[in-house]
Amino acid sequence: MTTPNPDHRPGVDPACCQPARSPQKEAFGSNLESCCSVATDSVASAAMDDLVEASVTSPEVDALRSAGFRLLFDGGQPVDVDQWAAAAGVVVESLHAIIETSGAKGRVQFDADGSLVGIAGLSVERTRHELNIDGKIRWTWCALDAIGILGALEATGTVRSTDPQTDAAVEV
Repeated sequence: MTTPNPDHRPGVDPACCQPARSPQKEAFGSNLESCCSVATDSVASAAMDDLVEASVTSPEVDALRSAGFRLLFDGGQPVDVDQWAAAAGVVVESLHAIIETSGAKGRVQFDADGSLVGIAGLSVERTRHELNIDGKIRWTWCALDAIGILGALEATGTVRSTDPQTDAAVEV
């Protein structure tokens, strides 16, 4: 069990789930607590219920998530919001409003230029969790995201991570 941290939910290990902090990420208020919590009490159970409820999304949110993920995965670099909106079939003026109102805020990450750099656990910025699929190196917000992405893509690959408590390298 991790030590409680006022900036994170109980049971979440910030070393596991958070990419390295930077002034740019702090400016956007990214909250990337994506996957490392374990339901051990009523607070954690309620948080899991909230996640399940939030997973029911609109077609616009699904289109944004899918397009953003594919653009980051295929391109391996930050994605301009105009390109992202076009790929998702939404007008760029609606993109940020959809993120704000859909519960997706905190599940997307932008760089200092406002470009998309992370979505649905996938990142093009280096974290503790490296994912290699067919020579494409990407990073994830959490080790479980890496495994889940492999499964969702029905892909084989290598996950290199660092144990948050011992800093020991782990490779799967």
